[in-house]
Amino acid sequence: METTKRFFIDRSTLPVLFPTHAHPPPFWEQLGRTIATFGFLEEVLGKAIFAFTGTRKYEAHEIEDAYKAWLPKLEGALTDSLGKLAESYGKAV
Repeated sequence: METTKRFFIDRSTLPVLFPTHAHPPPFWEQLGRTIATFGFLEEVLGKAIFAFTGTRKYEAHEIEDAYKAWLPKLEGALTDSLGKLAESYGKAV
């Protein structure tokens, strides 16, 4: 039987406030705000894509195909990264 070598981190040897110890608190605050802003923008774009793609008028014979094409768009609006969301938003508008 093969033995697995295990490693442990001795936390007492790490710097105080590790891993954010290398930069001052204002840096981490701004980074956090930037990340939160991108997250907010992704959420808003997802909702806008939903609104733009879900409120179009279709002829009766187009509804089934439009619905089948809409589901992947909605899934993408929930999972895509900012760049792809911006592209999808542009196409939806």
